[in-house]
Amino acid sequence: MQTTNQLLDELKARYGLPSDYALGKFLGHKGQSRISHYRSGRSQFDDEEAAKVAGLLDKAPAYVIACAHAERTKSAEQRRIWETIAEKFGGIAAGVVFAVGAVAPAPSAQAAPAAQAQAEQGTIGIM
Repeated sequence: MQTTNQLLDELKARYGLPSDYALGKFLGHKGQSRISHYRSGRSQFDDEEAAKVAGLLDKAPAYVIACAHAERTKSAEQRRIWETIAEKFGGIAAGVVFAVGAVAPAPSAQAAPAAQAQAEQGTIGIM
């Protein structure tokens, strides 16, 4: 599983971006403040930003979304669930069909066990 900082560093390396300011502009932000917030842990990727990063890095959107959820959750149990989901999708090519415009809000604590069960079976539905 990758952290937000690792994903940001991978983006910078892949696209030859010399600074977080350049990375922020590349991702469509006005400057580096959002990147600084990501780096410091003050904020994490939302599902839309995670899907965008996944596409730029040729990773499965479900993988990057699960990594972001694992990083931001406060519960150790929830973190393990999201890490399991990330592991399941870590090797899947980015050719997975994913409708960015139809991203649902983050699953509730009650929905996470169902998502883990789906991940253990090798299937998961993303709404």
